[in-house]
Formats: sequence, C-alpha cells, structure tokens
Amino acid sequence: MLGILLSACGVTAATSGVSWRFRVVEMKLRGEMPSLGWGEMLLDLRPGSPVYLGELPMVPNLDLAISNPYTTPKDSAQGAQSFRRGCASCHGIDARSGTVGPNLVSVSAERRLSDWALYRSISHGIPGTAMRAHDLSPRTIWQLVAYIQSLRSADSTPARGQAVSVPFSKLLKAGADSTSWLTYSGDYQSHRYSALKSINARTVRRLRVAWQYQSAANETRFETSPLAVGGALYFTEPPGNVVAVDASDGSVRWRYVRPVPDGVSLCCGAVNRGLAVIDSLLYLGTLDAHLIALDARNGVVAWDRVVADWHDGYSITGAPLAVRNKIITGIAGGEFGVRGFLAAFDAATGKPAWRFSSVPLPGERGSET
Repeated sequence: MLGILLSACGVTAATSGVSWRFRVVEMKLRGEMPSLGWGEMLLDLRPGSPVYLGELPMVPNLDLAISNPYTTPKDSAQGAQSFRRGCASCHGIDARSGTVGPNLVSVSAERRLSDWALYRSISHGIPGTAMRAHDLSPRTIWQLVAYIQSLRSADSTPARGQAVSVPFSKLLKAGADSTSWLTYSGDYQSHRYSALKSINARTVRRLRVAWQYQSAANETRFETSPLAVGGALYFTEPPGNVVAVDASDGSVRWRYVRPVPDGVSLCCGAVNRGLAVIDSLLYLGTLDAHLIALDARNGVVAWDRVVADWHDGYSITGAPLAVRNKIITGIAGGEFGVRGFLAAFDAATGKPAWRFSSVPLPGERGSET
C-alpha cells in the first residue's frame, strides 16, 4: 500500500528521502493527521514540492512542522492583491475593520493561527461561520498567508527604528533646516528649496550614487517626495504603500502595505504624492479616501479614518499637511463630479475637526455669489 501511494507521488525506493515519506504515509494511515487531506499530502510528498513534510516524523504537529514556502516580499505583495479581491469585503481593506469577518491582525498571541492553520482556514473554510472554502491554487493561498502574517508581524513589533519627534515648532522652522525635509513642499511657504550649503554649482559634479532602492511596486508612476527625518527617509509607493529606509545605506526599516479595493475610480493613475509628519506619527491619504496615521518607528497603524466614500468617486492622492495639532487633507475625484473639500482631523486621535467645501450648496454661505 505504501509503495503504491509513493509511486503515485513519483517517489521510488531509490529516491533520496524516501524513508521519511514512508513514515509520513504511515502516520496518515494511523489517523494521526486528520486535517491533512490525502490529496494535499500526496502533492506535498512529491519530489520538488515547495511544501516540505520531512519534519513531521520528528515533530508530529502540523502547525509546527509545516511552514509557508512563499514568504518573499513579492509573495506578500501578491497576497495583498488576492486579499483585496476576495477577502476585503468581509475582513475590511486593512484586515482589521470588517463588518462580517473578524479582525485578522490585532489578535492576542494565543489566538493567532499558524501558517498551516491559516492555510486550512482559507482553503477549507471554517464550519459554522461565514468563512467559506476558497477555490484557489495552493500558491495563492500561501501568498495570502504571507500577507496576513506580515501584517501581524508589523502589528506586534514594538520598534524597528529610532524614536521620531517632530514637534510643530520644528515644522515652523523647516525652511531653515538643512538636515531634514519635514513636509511635502519643504516648508509652509512651499518654496521646495533646501538651505543645504554643501551641494552647490561647484560641488554638484562630485555627486556619486551612494545606494539605490529598487521598488517592488507594479505601478510605474511615482510622484512622491520623501520626508527626511532623523536619519531615515519615509516615502510612498504606488498605489499607497509606505516605506521607511535608512538614509545612510538604503536598507528597509519597515514597509506598510495598503491594499486598494477593486473599482476605485482614478482618472490619472494610482499615484500617491507623499506623507506628513508631526510628533511621532506619519500620515497617509489613500486612494479609497482614508486618512491613516502610522507610528514612524515601525509602521504600525495608530488610527484609520474614512474621509469620504470612494464609491462616489472620491480619492486622496495628495500629501496631507500637519499644522499644530491638526492633519489637513484635500480630496481628488473632480473628473467624476465630486464636490471638492478640505478636511481636518485631530493628529493624535483622528477625530474629525472641521470640513470646508470649496463649492457651496444652494443656501450655504457663498452660494449667492
């Protein structure tokens, strides 16, 4: 019987590693692995399979013995796209704010599922709940697992970089600071001019590439201006991810991945022009019209607020502006007939502060002009 099964897997007695494969099949025949289906097991026993079961005879626990074979940043990015298409409608676009499915990120360590348990939940569903089985390829499911686990890793990591402190008083003097770039346009006058003295008409010819960062974003249009704060560069990648890199060598400190729901109306490409910073938080506007605050040390979400309903054509592509204790953002979508406005939110909590519409409705102040 074992020989027939292993022959079906393409394994012969002369194949290296056949002994542990025999032991895995024996364990299955004894009923020790009820959650591992015969079909899945036979596929994973094949030579060259990306999923390795060789640990099972020594560690007869699927949650400990099976690990995700697809964990590269590219796999996680593919998983984010699959999540946006098939999971966000229940679990929320950030995997935290679903109305049907549970929060998949901010759960206690005791409740967090292993790679294998997540894989099984996605592929087979969870009986008695709204979680149905998904007919996806094994690789797609593992990439979904990689994406979810990456969100959990960022959520549970207390610090990956140095503490950041950019008080409003420092923003007021940003134009005179030659060591930093603290707001999208450089300063509140939007001069986009650096007071840096060491690079001038005489020294510019000596500039050389010190390092380069290669983005994994699928989009080709970059319209972002990086922020330079305390030895780090913070910038956005299309469609709306955030990356923090060490300014000295370009090494990635952290990355925040923000999926965009299908159907968002965009006239001119999936672009994002940058971030705002004040105190210890970074602020991001998204293509589905959210305003998000991130801890500058590690990219963990501090708060997430809906600015407008993207179903009505609203989106945010511009960099927010930090002023005193408020974060101000405008809105995009004029090509789809939206009513433009500016909105302010409390920088610490995200609580809405005020909203000003650039075109008044009939009966509002200014509508008579």
